[in-house]
Amino acid sequence: MFNYFDRNPKTQMTWIKEVKKDMEEMGIDGEEVERREEFRKKIRGFQGFQEKAKKKTGAKWTEERKKQHGERMKEYWKERKKRENQS
Repeated sequence: MFNYFDRNPKTQMTWIKEVKKDMEEMGIDGEEVERREEFRKKIRGFQGFQEKAKKKTGAKWTEERKKQHGERMKEYWKERKKRENQS
């Protein structure tokens, strides 16, 4: 099944990629899937996936930065409200 999707790059669905990653983590390759008994033994003997740390994008905001941003936004909305009332 995976060979079909590998030959057709337009059909790379997210779940196929996830299954491939999971199988790599389990130490199972495509040939082992064809050998059912060996495949079943690996599946039964698998202890579980390791929890992966989520990727954090961007920098963590400091309290000072949050406060400054809040003040800027208050000023922005105050000005915007003034402009809307003048129209």
